[in-house]
Amino acid sequence: MIRRPPRSTLSSSSAASDVYKRQNYLTDKKKIRSAGNLMPVVCVELLAVGEKVIGNIGAHPKSFVSRVARAGWGGQPPPFLFVVSFHIPCSKPHNYMLNIYAAADPRLQGSQPQAVFESFMNASKEEQDKKFKLIPRVAEGGWFVRKACGDPPTPAIMGTKVAMNCIKGAGYFEVDFDLSTSSVVGSIVGIVTGPAKSLVIDLGFLVESQTVKELPEHILCAIRMARIDLPSAGSHKNPYETVAFNMSRK
Repeated sequence: MIRRPPRSTLSSSSAASDVYKRQNYLTDKKKIRSAGNLMPVVCVELLAVGEKVIGNIGAHPKSFVSRVARAGWGGQPPPFLFVVSFHIPCSKPHNYMLNIYAAADPRLQGSQPQAVFESFMNASKEEQDKKFKLIPRVAEGGWFVRKACGDPPTPAIMGTKVAMNCIKGAGYFEVDFDLSTSSVVGSIVGIVTGPAKSLVIDLGFLVESQTVKELPEHILCAIRMARIDLPSAGSHKNPYETVAFNMSRK
């Protein structure tokens, strides 16, 4: 019998968030497993792009943020969206952009993790660069890819590794990364994209807690990328390259 390989998927996940800093981390340096994510992922986009880095996609009239804002919510405001966007350099014919959208839970308004996130959104760029953390994890893949990405999973403060820009817009907060700005990260991307169709990779995002008041840490959101067929992304028209919009920070 011929077994078909599992299909390519992009989905919400909690597997990337294996461990995080607990309440007493500053004294005992112990971490515990995450109980879940602060915000569920509600949309993921993987699209082919040219060399131009596209930022502030939340302001784009065809973005998921804009579509949510235009939808009817029964007189209630639309959910606040957290957006993470990666510009991923690859060999020709395409580079790629990966856009992740998560929705804030209004029931958590006023909670400690929500307060930490809001403080991060309102922080200076210097502070933001030092606190936004990515936890990558290769759930399925060869040992070489695992070592390249960090095995065991190694958290990375992204603003110290690559160009990072944060935008606070109407109804959304966005963090953009240009992975082409680091030769080291570019090399890791090259190692991962080759065998992408055989890999399962989890990505978890959080704000690093650096004071007692900010502990324990909470995973903002996480996704699982399973056996991604990158060439298929090039077959879809990228709406962000066909409509002019404000890409600035403000």
